[in-house]
Amino acid sequence: MVFGGAAALTALALVVGGTLWWSARGVHETAVGERRDIRLADGSLVNLDTDSRIRVVFDQQGRRVELLEGQALFDVTPDPQRPFSVEAAGARVVAVGTVFEVRRRGERVDVTLVSGRVNVQGGRAAASSPLSPDSRRGCRRAGWRRGRWMRPWRPAGPRGG
Repeated sequence: MVFGGAAALTALALVVGGTLWWSARGVHETAVGERRDIRLADGSLVNLDTDSRIRVVFDQQGRRVELLEGQALFDVTPDPQRPFSVEAAGARVVAVGTVFEVRRRGERVDVTLVSGRVNVQGGRAAASSPLSPDSRRGCRRAGWRRGRWMRPWRPAGPRGG
């Protein structure tokens, strides 16, 4: 009986430890002043900006990244069968194959599209809002990133904050 109990405890420790190890693998973060390129399991590339943190969850139904804080640029590998989404502060950005950036400051989320097309949902947006590089709808400011002019999207709502 002692051997059976020890084996059961060992098996439990392996399951719990393995689960914690696997969960931890899905969290990526950078310190202040650090930037990191992360290649995801599907081939997509994330440029994680300074002082930022993401959690990656991929399964058969989809590819989801939660931006917990900071800013990240996503170069998404196309996979129409498994949509790629980024969630931040109640907003959700959905893309099939595109390059876009999401920045979170507390409860404020900015989405900047580089190429392709995304839909932005939630946050202060009343409905799903498509954004494409040639669209100016919802733009409040624009800027340069890596030598390219980009137009950010912010949910409609009161100015400020």
